[in-house]
Amino acid sequence: MNKLDEMKNYVILHAKTLGIHRKVSNLLLSIDSLSDDSSSGWGNIFWKEARHLERNDNHKEALGLYNIARFPYPATTIQHRSYDDYINLFKKMYIATHKLEEKITSDGRQRFYIKHGKTKDIVIICGGIISLKEQWISALDIFHSLGFTVILTEMPCVGENEINFNIESFNMFSDILNVIDFSHENRCHLLAMSFSGYIALKNSCIDDRINAITMVGTPIYDLYHNVKAFQNLPKITKDVLINNINKNNQEKIYTDDELFNLLHSKFSPIEKANKDLKVFYLQSKYDEIISLTETSHLENKCSFFNKLCLPDVHGSPNYHKTVVFYIIWSVLKSMNKKACARILLIAMIFTSRIIYRFKTILNND
Repeated sequence: MNKLDEMKNYVILHAKTLGIHRKVSNLLLSIDSLSDDSSSGWGNIFWKEARHLERNDNHKEALGLYNIARFPYPATTIQHRSYDDYINLFKKMYIATHKLEEKITSDGRQRFYIKHGKTKDIVIICGGIISLKEQWISALDIFHSLGFTVILTEMPCVGENEINFNIESFNMFSDILNVIDFSHENRCHLLAMSFSGYIALKNSCIDDRINAITMVGTPIYDLYHNVKAFQNLPKITKDVLINNINKNNQEKIYTDDELFNLLHSKFSPIEKANKDLKVFYLQSKYDEIISLTETSHLENKCSFFNKLCLPDVHGSPNYHKTVVFYIIWSVLKSMNKKACARILLIAMIFTSRIIYRFKTILNND
């Protein structure tokens, strides 16, 4: 599979998350190049449509298409312009209007958004090696409506997070909690998608203010230490990892072997999770990035571990509603909102294609 076809394949999951799956699918039919020189190039097609939507005040879709235009990371002039337009539009919509507050960590290297809720219990949402923090605004609205204070952030070397993507990353959530003066009296639940789940887990080992983590398709061990698992990674995943690692690091890596050696040396195994930490893990049975054995390296190291395995590819795009239900349920359960969590589980049973699995969770709740 060439790079363009691979990007077309993997962008669909992100488009579904953004709620613009049909629009993106239609535009992909017109794209035959990744070059800015082509009028039917990736950046040109998505950026021009985003500009058109913004001029017609369809800001939500415009944000989504600016995001897709720079996918998987800004590499061309138009992709960089798309990201700039994306940030400018988002801040015009949410920061200038005071719907969100923008904050910066004490070292000035990590920007994040916060929306204060009725309680000081916090939900921090972080995407993976591609996802921008702004795209989780709908999730922020859901958890804020439940009374929580919600923070949106992103992985190191993604968007406006300038922390190095290495062991420096392992206290990024602590840096955020320090800025907002978060105390042990309140609860903190991290929603950490894909690769950010490992960073969240490592951070929780040194900061017991983190009470719970929900991971979706997170590499725990195999990807970093098993050569075969690493070699099975899609090329686009390796390319993004190399890009992110090289963004701020002085020592550059260029080959797959160099990438694996760095991951193997820097991303050490989790020896034992914090004793009071609750871990929720959503796994995809046919994940092309994360092996099914990943969770085996974690299950026996947590005092509380809950797993839901869906019969889908990475991120379970065909079970999007089920994924959303599970994530909300995990937060309610960790925050001791037992009545709400149970009601949500019943709703999940009646709307899910995997009824028996949810009945098992409900019986154990």
